Parts: sequence; C-alpha cells; structure tokens
Amino acid sequence: MIFSRMLSGQIAPPVFSLALASVLFGPSLAEELSVDVLPADNDSIRIDLHGQPTQDHVLEYSSDAQNWEPLLSLRLPSSPFRWNDPLAPNRGSGFYRLLQWSGSAPREEASDFRLIDHEGRTRQLHYHNFQKAIVLFFTDPDTDPSLGATLTDLKNSFGAQAVEFWVIDPISENRSELVTTADTWQTDVPILHDSAQLVSRAYDVGRGTEVVAIDTASWSVFYRGAIERPAVDESPAQSYLSDALTAFLAGQPTIYRHTPATGDPLPLGQTDVVSYEEVIAPMIIESCVRCHSSNNIAPFPLDSYETVAEWAHDIREVTLTGEMPPWFADPEFGSYEDDWSLSEESLRALVDWIDQGALRGDGADPLADFVANTPPPSEYPFNWPSDLGEPDMILTIPTQNIPANGEVDYRYIELNPDIPADTYLRAAILKPGNREVVHHSLAFIGSTFEAFIQGAGLNGYFASYVPGVQAKSFPPDSGKLLEANPTLTLQMHYQTNGSPQTDTTQLGLYFLATPPEMEYRTTAASTISINIGPNVREYTREASVVLSDTEPTLLYELSPHMHFRGSRMEYDAIYPNGAIEKLLSVPHYIFDWQLLYRLAEPKWLPAGTEIRVRGAFDNSPQNPENPDPAQSVSFGEQSDEEMFIGYINFAVKR
Repeated sequence: MIFSRMLSGQIAPPVFSLALASVLFGPSLAEELSVDVLPADNDSIRIDLHGQPTQDHVLEYSSDAQNWEPLLSLRLPSSPFRWNDPLAPNRGSGFYRLLQWSGSAPREEASDFRLIDHEGRTRQLHYHNFQKAIVLFFTDPDTDPSLGATLTDLKNSFGAQAVEFWVIDPISENRSELVTTADTWQTDVPILHDSAQLVSRAYDVGRGTEVVAIDTASWSVFYRGAIERPAVDESPAQSYLSDALTAFLAGQPTIYRHTPATGDPLPLGQTDVVSYEEVIAPMIIESCVRCHSSNNIAPFPLDSYETVAEWAHDIREVTLTGEMPPWFADPEFGSYEDDWSLSEESLRALVDWIDQGALRGDGADPLADFVANTPPPSEYPFNWPSDLGEPDMILTIPTQNIPANGEVDYRYIELNPDIPADTYLRAAILKPGNREVVHHSLAFIGSTFEAFIQGAGLNGYFASYVPGVQAKSFPPDSGKLLEANPTLTLQMHYQTNGSPQTDTTQLGLYFLATPPEMEYRTTAASTISINIGPNVREYTREASVVLSDTEPTLLYELSPHMHFRGSRMEYDAIYPNGAIEKLLSVPHYIFDWQLLYRLAEPKWLPAGTEIRVRGAFDNSPQNPENPDPAQSVSFGEQSDEEMFIGYINFAVKR
C-alpha cells in the first residue's frame, strides 16, 4: 500500500509545481514521510528528506505525477537529510516523492559478461571472485578527459584492498582508440571495448560517467551513480564512490545506494521492440539450428518459439559472456571463412528481445515451420560432406569398446591402405562413428610412435575431427602428398558417457587426378616444456617455427590446441625485415571448440618468415574447465594434462 499527500505551501522554484510524499507500509512500519523542495545555487534544487533514520529510502521524480523513475536511493543517516538534485536545471516542472522500504532494499543483480580490453585480453566479470569488489566506469572517453587521474587516485586508495577497476567504453569504434585513451590517461586500468553495447544496455546506463560498484561475494550492486558531487549551496562536496567503497570494505551499509549520473547522455541508440517472427526466428534458423537440432551436437534443440523462450535466460547469459555463438577470434585482427559470430546489430536485437520479455507476438512461427519441413541432420559429421561426395577410399578402424565410466587413455590405431604410388589428396575427412564418445580424432602419417611425436606438434596432422569442425577440402589448387604404401595412424580420444559404447570412426580419402600446383602442408609451433604449478592463474608459453628458409609460403589456416587449462593463444608473423604482424588472436580459448581459422584470403609470406605463437594457461579455481587446481600440470596427452601447439596449414609451390 502507498500513502501520499500534497505538501502545503508554495514551492519556491518555478520549475517545480508540486512535491509528493509517500511511504511503503511494512509489517510494523506506518510512518509518514515528507519532502521539502527549495531553491539552491546554480539553478539546482535543494531537497530536505524527512524519513526514518537508518532505513532504506528511494527518492523518485516524475514529470506528470504518473510515471515515476528512481532518482536517489539511500539509507537516511538523519532526518531531515539535505540533498541537491544536480539534474534539476535540465528538466521542466515536475514532482518528487519519497518511499521507504519496509526492510532492507534489495540489491540489483550484476549480470555476468565478457569483453576484450585495450591490450587484447579478455575480461569476464564473474571470473574475478578473488577480488572483494569490481567497479565499472561506463563512459565516453572523449567527454571525460580527467577520468584517468580519478582512476589513479581510486586505485591508489583501494587497489591494495582487493578492489578492481574497469572502464567500459561503448562508444569508440575500434581498439586502437582505447589504446590511445589509456596512453592519454596514463592508466593501466583495463579499458574494455563494449563495441556491441551489450553490457552498457544490460546495465541500463544512460549517462557518462556512471559507475557500478559490484560485490563479488553475491554478484550484486552496492552502489551505482556518479563518482562524486561538487559542493552546492550549503551542501559540501560528496565523494559518493569513495564513501561507498570505504563503507563496503568496513562491512558497513553505504549511505548512498544510487545517485544520478550527471555526464552527457551516452549515444547507445534507441531500444526498439524486437519482433520474434521477423528478427529472432530468422536469426536462430541461420545461426543456431546447425548445431541446436534434434540428435545434433548441441545439448538441446531450438525448434520452436517455446524452446527458445524456455532457454532465453541461458541464451542471454552465453551471449553476454561470449560463449555463443562459438567463434573466438578477436575481430580486431584478420578475417576468416566460416565466421560464426553474429553482427553487433543481431547481438543487440537478441539481448533486447530477451530483456523485453521474450515475447511471442502474433503471426506464424518461422522456426517451427522450418524445423518441421527440414529433414533430420544429414550433413557432416552425420555423413560425408555433400559438397565433397563419397570418398575415393574409406578406411574404418576396428570396433572400439568404450567403458561406461572413467578416463580412457588415448588410443593409436594403425591403418595400412593399399596405395601403391605417391598420391595427392584434395581432402581427408574423419567421420566419427559415435559422436557421444568421440571427443576428437587426429590422423597422422606414420607409425604409432611417430604419431605420438607428431601429436606433440613436431610435424602435424593431415585430418582432424573435433566437435563443431567444418569439413572442408584442402584449399584450391593445392593437395597433400601421401607417399606410396603409407602407414596411417588415428589418434582417438574417447570420453565416457555413463553407459558402455562402441565406435567405428572412419577416415575418408579424396584423391586428386593430377598433381596440384601447390603442396599443402601442416606444421606447428609447439613446446613440450610445460610445468604449471598449483593454483597458477597465468602460466605463459611461447614457441615459433619458420615455414621455409628458401621459398615463399602461402598461409591458409591456423588452429590453436591446448587442453582444459588453456586460456588464450595468438599468432604473429615476424618478417625477415623485423616487422611483426598479428595474424590471429584467440583471447578466450575453449577446449571443447578447437576451431580451424581459415583466412578469408590466403597470405603470401616471404622466405624466412617466423610464425611465433604465444599463449597462457589458467590453473586457478576460477577456470570452470579446470579438473583440479591443486595439481601441478605438465605435458601429456590426456585432457587433464596439457599441450601447447599452434598448428599452421600452408602451401609451397611444387
């Protein structure tokens, strides 16, 4: 129940014609509140709040006494309590009212997200639970040139107390602008690029610089609003954020929970009502059902409005954290075929639709119609790729028996095909016999022992299967050489699923009728020198390889490989003249999605070009994939051991 009354007396400021006072009745609280509105310096409005000290209150504003918006949320230290409204000069006539919570005001949930910072590193909010608090600064750097000094002061005051500070930039168009901002501000505080504006919209920010202070123990917001308020009239300057952090770290309630940000409006664009029929369903059809269909590799199908709505909360979460769609190349460097990522406009529409309630709307359900009229999955990995057709030779491994539970050692299975003469392949495709238990498979040329060495990255594979991989022919005008009477070895990595299983994975070989212009090769920059200590959050490795000392090479594809503790990997080309070019950066590596990144345009590299691969492992408890952060980790084949391999596919002229 809400009680309200008009205040008696003439309101002095001409822009405000009326003030209201209201109260929320709790089980044992029925006290009337009041608001006194008076003029102040600088055309602002001075407000005296009359309520119950030590209780949570909300001051609201409305232009029509009908639609109210929160303006100030605080725990009253005294009554009356004086506050100046800094936004009053920007508004016309309107109304205030004061409400009191019957208990403690609930905190806003801090949505998880992942963004890339100005140094190219990925930052996920919920990963940082080893900090006590994280403070987000949503801003347009061009409108707040002094923020760097503020960040330095705050970091000096609170950084040693397990408080972390991040800047969220939803305005700059590219990463280089963020680097310039960091240099201008002379700060090492991460500046995160919210290029799709998903995080800024999810946190409903409107003005810069608005701060959001987050308690990592509960992932809730304990302060939101302005950094500070200058002295106005008889009211002294107020260090909102510093005071909130001091109280929070001392385990005390903060006086201010929410204050109005006073910077320029952030141009985040209008949030329109998103149509399921016209926008969301076509997006799901184009980008999701390739995996999210019955009996496919995704854990659940998206086959109708009802299933999308059922999973809407999870879809929003994995979109904000960048887990889906499964494409992890930093868009700042290079362009690639089979880029599964969604456009920024599509990402915004998807999250906006969910935040609007995931409404069905009128009309047909294009997704349900599409699924009903689409045959069950028949493409790879269920069958041989339709664009390649039936292989010229199919090699089948002996039936493998997989136990119901436990860890299965890698299996190396030798095959000896009848190929009496040197042959070039236009494609080599591994088709899993049982996708439920085949985690991945690699095909090598050579015996079992040689395959183990090659698996360590000294030579490389010539065919692979991992979940989500796109089956392709080798690039045009190229082929891989298979010498006469070869021994082929398949490395099989199985994972148990709770019941006994069998598998008969197949290797399909596609022959070229005549030798190609280019010989397609695979090599790797790798190291077996891995020794990760327990609970180590950042363990870095580096390796390099020269593709050819004597002739130019044509670079086609890059494929990072690590295991559960792998966190990031990047490739650089170091040219003979000393120039360095970043070819690929995967700032968020996920073992379950070992993607092959094929350049949209192959790249000629001069003789002597070195490919340098750098990356890191995360053996901390914050890594959700980590089997056991208390264990030391070294090189090995099993997933709970580690590898550091940067595969490289290239070609040389024959």
